[in-house]
Amino acid sequence: MSITFNPLKVRMPHRSSLSFSLSNPLGAADLLLNGSGKLRGWGQPAPVDQALLYVRGFDPAAQRFRYEVNERFGGTNRAIAGMRSPVTLTAMLRFDLGPMRERQLLTQQLDRGRRREGTRIAEATFRGMYNGGGLLNPMATILRQQDSLRLSGAQADSIAVLNRAYTIRADAIWSPVAKEFAALPDNYDRDVVYGRYMRARKETIDLLASAGPTIKKLLTAEQLRKLPAFVASYLEPRYLASIRNGTATFTGGGMGGGAVFTGGGTVIMEATGGQRTIIRH
Repeated sequence: MSITFNPLKVRMPHRSSLSFSLSNPLGAADLLLNGSGKLRGWGQPAPVDQALLYVRGFDPAAQRFRYEVNERFGGTNRAIAGMRSPVTLTAMLRFDLGPMRERQLLTQQLDRGRRREGTRIAEATFRGMYNGGGLLNPMATILRQQDSLRLSGAQADSIAVLNRAYTIRADAIWSPVAKEFAALPDNYDRDVVYGRYMRARKETIDLLASAGPTIKKLLTAEQLRKLPAFVASYLEPRYLASIRNGTATFTGGGMGGGAVFTGGGTVIMEATGGQRTIIRH
């Protein structure tokens, strides 16, 4: 069992993460409620006692061994188990010292053909990569899933209107940015360029934050539950506020996992253990 605190709620730095992990919570409850002297064996492995008889000696006169019946044969009493699962509480505080993911990606793209080998990215390519700032458009995703969500005609029409308005305003934000990026000289100022990107990103996230409550009112509780988690998060003002200034190197749960939203509408979901799922829309 693990608990990760939202840095925005506990007034921690945006790029920090505080997590607590408790192993064997049932064992912790056993220790807390019953005390160390009266443990009930909660949360402990339950091996079956397979010994029916115990050898207690040898009778030379009768030329046979003496046995004692094991009264606990077949028992699974956790309280007397030889091996116990310990209770451990782990606290983990992490702070991201590296550049934001968006800055790393933007620098790699702009340096190509300028400060390192490669072909410069054209304006049209930039527009495709940063259409909507590389952020997920939840309205477009909901419309594509309208059959599984069973949207009514009125719901679909309302969300389509919101999606159209968002797309037009997002394009008005990012088209000038793409044009500026394509025309950058070889010795461009990385800080100035990233500042321009961040202003456009914040404007786009503000658009999503203003549309989120309206979308949630249009959908029923059942439809909201059917939304994929990474789509539903873009309807939550708290989550949007957490990514407004960029995505830290580690995201999501405190013990690993998260998502990277890159250009061109690509969502890379990363899970603990190195598993990676790429979703394109």
